[in-house]
Amino acid sequence: MKILPSKRAHLYVLERSRLYVRDGRVEYTSDEGREPKSFNIPIANTSFVLLGPGSSLTNEAARMLKTDGVCVGFCGSGGTPLLSGDEHPSFLMPADEYRDPSYLHRWIGIWSNANSRLATAKRLMLLRADEIERCWSRLRVDGPLPNPPGSGIRAFQRGVQSATDVQQLLGHEGSLTVALYKAAAVAAGATGFERRPRQQSPPTDPNRLLDHGNYLAYGLAGVVLWTLGIPASLAVAHGKTRKGGLVFDLADVVKDAIILPLAFNVASRAAKEGLTETDFRSTCIEAFDDLGALDTLFSALQSALEDGETCLL
Repeated sequence: MKILPSKRAHLYVLERSRLYVRDGRVEYTSDEGREPKSFNIPIANTSFVLLGPGSSLTNEAARMLKTDGVCVGFCGSGGTPLLSGDEHPSFLMPADEYRDPSYLHRWIGIWSNANSRLATAKRLMLLRADEIERCWSRLRVDGPLPNPPGSGIRAFQRGVQSATDVQQLLGHEGSLTVALYKAAAVAAGATGFERRPRQQSPPTDPNRLLDHGNYLAYGLAGVVLWTLGIPASLAVAHGKTRKGGLVFDLADVVKDAIILPLAFNVASRAAKEGLTETDFRSTCIEAFDDLGALDTLFSALQSALEDGETCLL
């Protein structure tokens, strides 16, 4: 019996690796400065494979990944997004059009109505606040972790509930983000932190790590949308400013809850403990598993859809 996509445990990020099929299994060979070794990928329990520079994928491996519903993404060095034009995520979803269309039909119904679209966006943002409070106290890492900015979260929740359009929602989102960065920076001793493009950041700067971890969250969101058959272009909040906006709408539910505090935590420990981007990536993936991030995203999308449909009644 196949493992439900929402319950799958594995997310792989591979660089300078070759994926191929041997003895009916998908394996990869990695030769990063050592004798090449082969490793099996348990595709029945894998949701997402992210391929970095120097990686290749055989036709046969691509077919097997597609058959088992494993999504494949592409990234730049260190797991960061590809630097292409507007730098949006690049994903290769399994080409299976025999999925149940019921979620797509329901989503189109709420997306085509302004009131229901707003209600759906509100639900995703409120779930985002819930996840921050749930996850920040449950992350299992050494070193400093911030406390959720209670007053900032309460103000955000009130603002979202009273918002009358998406532009107001995005304004409240911006205020929350400032409060979250401040809380995380204070806990990590990152005085004077300023969000800036990754090109200007060393490998263990919080900015670089935020980009790196966010891309993993985008991959999980892409898995959810593909599984339910909902196009990433049918966004409810971020579609006017970014391609594939629904990926960003959904990934936001777990980005601030998991990636943001871990980025500042690892950055604060990097020099003393010799941590790298690879260590940060492993920490993020472990936290996704511990906190059930993929299952959370499936539940979040379904909850948002139900809220949107309520407005249509």
